Amino acid sequence: NRKNQPASADAFALRGLSYAQSSAMKKQLWQVRLKSAQLRKNAKAIQQAQQALKKL
Repeated sequence: NRKNQPASADAFALRGLSYAQSSAMKKQLWQVRLKSAQLRKNAKAIQQAQQALKKL
């Protein structure tokens, strides 16, 4: 069951960001990273995702 695996979601989103070309795709992937960071209570990753989303 992979439904509640925020670390896996984060790794997947990071990998996707290296290939994403459109800003819409990057935004979606950063939102996945933000949600997974919030679930893991990772303050540094939350801040990084929020800053990236502001730039898009």
